[in-house]
Amino acid sequence: MLSIHTFLKAQAALLGLLASLGAPDREGDEPFDAGDSGAEPELESEPLEAKPPKGFAIESVTVGGSGCPNDSDVTVEKKRFRAVYHTMVLKNPQGPALQSTHCVVSLSLRIPEGWQFAPAEVGIRTSADLADRITARVTSKYFFAGDPLSVTLKREFRGKYDDEEVHFEKIPEDSLVWSPCGEPTIFAFNASLQLNATKNEDGNGEVRVKAQRISRWRWRKC
Repeated sequence: MLSIHTFLKAQAALLGLLASLGAPDREGDEPFDAGDSGAEPELESEPLEAKPPKGFAIESVTVGGSGCPNDSDVTVEKKRFRAVYHTMVLKNPQGPALQSTHCVVSLSLRIPEGWQFAPAEVGIRTSADLADRITARVTSKYFFAGDPLSVTLKREFRGKYDDEEVHFEKIPEDSLVWSPCGEPTIFAFNASLQLNATKNEDGNGEVRVKAQRISRWRWRKC
């Protein structure tokens, strides 16, 4: 379920391949070539993106949080705006019966003068294996640093449950969260997990976030 509070990998054209953007800048959405990165096809189901204007770049990436204390805990596919998590997992019995963790991936962006953009569709890949009476929650946020608005996606699982899923959610046009106009900015993914085994402390439970991504963008003049 997508909630918008007072409110918040891009493909071959987004990063380091800007030389291919010889066509005039424009707004709107258009299909692009996903290329070959070995990424799971479920996270790339016909993504659409607005072609970025010349001068756009992801200049740096930082990660942090209890779920990803080391840079090697996350692989960021810059061309797809996709974060792949290697250690974002909670298990029971292991640690307290009620436990949580999180990871924030921050992208430092260069936005060309006179332009701004917004995520228009977000996706998350999760898995859970829960015994009876064990529950889990996954919360996925997408936001610009310093902006009180955010896009939040929540998934809840109740045992018995054993499955893996990829979930995409489109953001309504009137709820898009736009970057500052023509200014450098920080865009962040924030994934958090909660595992609750208080009603079955000896039961087996595991919940994991495997990946987050932005699968659709919007660009506009400002």
